[in-house]
Amino acid sequence: MELCFTDAKVRDLCSSQDALVHEYGAALARRICCKLAFLEAAPTLACVPSELPIGLIRIGDQGRYAVALGATHHLVFQAFPKETAAMADLAKISKLLIVGFGIGPAAKAAH
Repeated sequence: MELCFTDAKVRDLCSSQDALVHEYGAALARRICCKLAFLEAAPTLACVPSELPIGLIRIGDQGRYAVALGATHHLVFQAFPKETAAMADLAKISKLLIVGFGIGPAAKAAH
């Protein structure tokens, strides 16, 4: 999938291993890089498993999703462009907008 970012700050953070390590520590930075690479390699969101270690979940009903970054963190994103965010068919979602990182358990899977 193609990955886009909400702003330059998120893009720059996700584009630099050193910046991620500085912000989140080596272990979490490694998990972030792995999940971003996994999302980029997947052809559509339907190819992203809901089982751990990936752990795709839907957050609310605004078209936001997350993947697990361990027990306490998750990577938050949504379908892009915004018009596709509410699509129910994950096989049609091939472009993601990376929103950022969340702390704490995300909403239960709804797909």
